[in-house]
Formats: sequence, C-alpha cells, structure tokens
Amino acid sequence: MDLITIISGRQDIIDFCKKVVKAAIAVSVLDKIPQNITLIQGTVFLDAECLSAEELSFLKNREYFTKTKVIFILKKSLPDEIIEEIYSQSRYILFYPCHIELARSFYLRYKEENSFSFIEKSLIKINPTQKEEQIISKFEGKSEISQRIRAKILHFSKDDSPVLILGETGTGKTMIAELIHMLYCPNQKKLEKINSSTLNSNFVDTQLFGNVVGAYTDAQDRAGILKKSNNGVLFFDEIGTLSLESQAKLLSVLDDGVIYKVGSDHNEKLKIKFIFATNDNLKLKIMEGNFRKDFYYRIASNVIEIPSLRERPDDIPVLAKKFAKDYGVILTEDAIQKLQTNYWGGNVRELKN
Repeated sequence: MDLITIISGRQDIIDFCKKVVKAAIAVSVLDKIPQNITLIQGTVFLDAECLSAEELSFLKNREYFTKTKVIFILKKSLPDEIIEEIYSQSRYILFYPCHIELARSFYLRYKEENSFSFIEKSLIKINPTQKEEQIISKFEGKSEISQRIRAKILHFSKDDSPVLILGETGTGKTMIAELIHMLYCPNQKKLEKINSSTLNSNFVDTQLFGNVVGAYTDAQDRAGILKKSNNGVLFFDEIGTLSLESQAKLLSVLDDGVIYKVGSDHNEKLKIKFIFATNDNLKLKIMEGNFRKDFYYRIASNVIEIPSLRERPDDIPVLAKKFAKDYGVILTEDAIQKLQTNYWGGNVRELKN
C-alpha cells in the first residue's frame, strides 16, 4: 500500500492531492516542512508555498532527492526564483490547478518509474519492447546523447503530459515528434501538425478551436485543429512564434482539457497529447516579454533538447553511411573524418543533402 504525506497549509491543495492518489492509500497531512523530512517514508506531495527563503536551500541538497520522494505542487503565482530552483532540481512537478485526470496520469507514471532520482543516464536502462525498439531506433546515432534522446522518446510517450523539443534547425525535431506519436498512438491515428508561424492572426481562434454556424459572416460549422487532434497527438512547431494571446488560450486548454468553438457557449472535453518544438531561446523570449512564463513552465515538464550535429560528432559516421547508402554511395574513412570536422550549420538536414 502506498504511503502518502501531503505538506500544505491549504485545504484545496490537500483535497486535490487526495483525489490524485485516490482511495486505499495511507495519507497523512502536515502544514509545514518537518526538519526530519528525509525520514518520511513513501511519497511527499509538497506545496511549494510552504518553502521559506531559508528552506529553499534544501533543494540544493541532493540528499533529499535520494532519500525522499517529493512531488512539488506549484502555483503560477509563485516567485520566479522558487519556480526556477525547483525546475532545476526536479522533474516531478504538478502545477495547481490542473485537470485531475492529467494529474493522476502524471502520478501513475511517477509510480511506474519507482525512483525519484530521475537522472537522464538512468533513462538509458529502459528496456523497450521489440516494436518500441524498431520505432526509437529511427533516431539514429551511437553517441550517449543519442541514446538518452531515444530513451526520452520512449519514456515521454507513456502518458498525456506535454513534450517540448528544443534544437537548432535541421536537428530532427519533427522526426522526434513523429516517433513519440507512433509510440503514443498504436492505432496510428493521424498526427496533426500546425506551424505556429503560419497561423493567420485574424482567424487563429477559428483555426485552433473551430467555429459554429453564424460565428461570423457566412461562417459554416468547422472543427479546429484541437478537435481534430482529440484522442491523438498535436504537434505545434515553431511554438516561439505563437502570440501571447493565443498562448493564454492554449494554456487554458492544457490545464482544463476543454475548448469552446468560436461563437458557442458549449464546451467540449478533449484528450490531446501536445508536442511543442522550437529553435528559439524561450527563456530569452520570456525576458523580452514575447513569451508567457506560465505557458513555458506548463509545456516544459518533459523536455528533449537535441544538441547540434557538431556537438555529437560520434553520430556523423552512422548518419553519413546511412545517407550515402540511400544514394548508392560508399564513403571512405578519410571522407568520414572530413565530414566530422565540418561545422554543419544546417545539422542533419545539411548532412543529408
């Protein structure tokens, strides 16, 4: 039986955590962080509002991440330094409020991992099935970086949590989105794709949410890209170019799983796995006022960062030989060595071409 400790002084958060873990579980509640937190058995749901400035220092102590299993409950109104410190130390974070089913899915994944210290290297030890191996092996490369990326592709496909893919142009962000989709949707439901930079500012709500008859002049009933993605995956490319207003509306969908068609007061409940990708520095865009901080923290719970090809030269021989074989060409070792010294500003796409 799971042992759960909830640390919060707010009844609404306590009730929320109890709903997440459901029944048949031993639950105890504390209103502040005990000095002997490392002695607590089981899982701790920690309301970050309980952290004083002094107690923030325990986040920097790795001992707490090996002896205590902590799921942080964050509110978007928390100070930046607290949110950033927690994000730098932990991957087990729930934003409050959020949809209860999403929170339960997160908790189940957490339990399956059976370890709180979710270090990237441990991901390599995940044993995929034969079918899963066939899929993730499409992201080729023998470097440790590529192994970690393949493990993340598999791991992040296991539930509905959003995924953020970061990387320069040509590194393979779209391929990774497609692989996650293949793993997440074994029924092969179509991967819906949308490039944020191509959204029409005058009709973005209609494109995303759809509209009902009469919503505007000559409007016919239309399903938006969100509705089309129901029970599947939606890939938002170039998410850094999405307007602040649209980010706010999409944040609401991520939190509640509910949409309203333009011109309608009737809501629709949807289940969508979101994958976002960008080559922008989103943290810099936040500082410049061009990207919402709350939206960033909501989509950055599962991040796959793809290094440039020049940062993983060990992958170049594997990729170069594959591309050469596709074109009926055999590369000499001298040619491969020369390829490894190239800058590759266009990354894998440039190497292929």
